[in-house]
Amino acid sequence: MGFEFRVGRGMTATVLVLFICVVAGLGEQQRVEVDDPVQDYARRINQYYKPDDPSTAELLQTVHLVRFRADFNGDGQEDTAVSDTAGWMKNEGGDWRLYLRYDNGRYTLFKQELHFHPLAIHLEQKGQARITCYHRIDMESGALVVYTLSGSEVTELNRKVMKPEGNPEDEREYQRLFGQLYRNPASEFCVLGDYLEDKNCHWEKGY
Repeated sequence: MGFEFRVGRGMTATVLVLFICVVAGLGEQQRVEVDDPVQDYARRINQYYKPDDPSTAELLQTVHLVRFRADFNGDGQEDTAVSDTAGWMKNEGGDWRLYLRYDNGRYTLFKQELHFHPLAIHLEQKGQARITCYHRIDMESGALVVYTLSGSEVTELNRKVMKPEGNPEDEREYQRLFGQLYRNPASEFCVLGDYLEDKNCHWEKGY
C-alpha cells in the first residue's frame, strides 16, 4: 500500500509532523503482543474444530500440540515456535508459527511460518542468526536449507542436496548439526484435547 502526499502552501510543519506520526503509529499497531504463545496458537486453531461434531472429541485426542523454545532471531531472547501435528508428515515435520520474545517478557507472532521437523533444525547465533533445516526429499536424500529472519520474512540464504544415509561426509555433517537433538530433544508436546480442557496439562519431551 503506497501513499502520495503533497504539501500545499497552507500546510504547516506541525500538521506534517502529525501526519507522519499517525502513519508510523498505524504500522506499530500491527504488532500484537501476547503473553502465552501456546495459548494464542490453540485459540487460533480451535475455531476450525466443530464442538457439535461427534468425531471432534476423538480427533482432539489424536492431534498433538508441539512447542520448540529457542532464540530464532539472535537477539538473546528465548522465542517459542508452536505447531500441531494435524497436517504433519511424520518424517518431514510441519509448519510452525514463530512467537518472538521481547525484553518485557511478551511475544509477537512472526508474519511467516517456518517448516521444519523438531529433530532436524539447528540454530546458530554467531554473526547473523541462521536457522538450518533438513527437508527430506526421498528415503535417501534431502535438502539442507539455511534461513534467517529478516524484517517480517523468512529468507532462504542457501540450500544443498545431501544423502546422510549414503554419503559418509553428509552423514557426519548431519550428525554435527542435528545429532544432539536425537540425544536431548528440544521440543515438547501434549495432546491438543487435553490442553484445551486444562492449560496446565502434562507436556512430554521430544516428538
